[in-house]
Amino acid sequence: MNIQNHNGISFQSNIHFVSCAEFDKQMFRNFFYCQGAMRPLNESMLKGKDIWTSSIRTCSAGGIVDNQGALGFHFFSSLENIQKVKDNLFSIIKKKNGKAKSALLIGGKRIDGIETSLKLFDTVLDKLHKFVQPSYFKVYKNMFAESDLGYDKRSDSWFINLSLPVSENSLESREDVLTLKKLKECFEKIKIAPQDKLYIAGNEVKRREVPEWFC
Repeated sequence: MNIQNHNGISFQSNIHFVSCAEFDKQMFRNFFYCQGAMRPLNESMLKGKDIWTSSIRTCSAGGIVDNQGALGFHFFSSLENIQKVKDNLFSIIKKKNGKAKSALLIGGKRIDGIETSLKLFDTVLDKLHKFVQPSYFKVYKNMFAESDLGYDKRSDSWFINLSLPVSENSLESREDVLTLKKLKECFEKIKIAPQDKLYIAGNEVKRREVPEWFC
């Protein structure tokens, strides 16, 4: 799946959109989650070789990868966190990570009259760009969309289970997003960095299929 050199260091990170069942098979050991508006920013972050977080909705979540693993983050959507990202995220990454190889960001929703979710996403994205060109999935189009996200160093892969309600009348019944057509419909903007590969249900998405997604 990965191209590797003789030291076992991956040249490319993989981004896999998978079913809930496939996500659960990964058996990520280290869980982290957003800790609310009043907690220190680093309490919503975790460095590890296999990490995961759940229920990414209006939050901004993802991680930045170095040769030791990924520094994951899941930031609650709030004015306080926007300011903390501006003030502290750069220094936290510098302290906890080595040279960045890749990065991923997902989340954000448009809520009438409230810009917090979008501003948080854009602020995090700006900070990631100071280290490496990230891949990102910006702003769910469906208000009830959500994602679970995990990283596994062994395959240098991100795994994303993105799900939508089957209907507005059945919000608890959900379906996984596992086709290119459905993924196109899910986000306002998608960008895949040059060092990353994108897969949907195990099938690689090629530049010729959606050239506007690839940097």
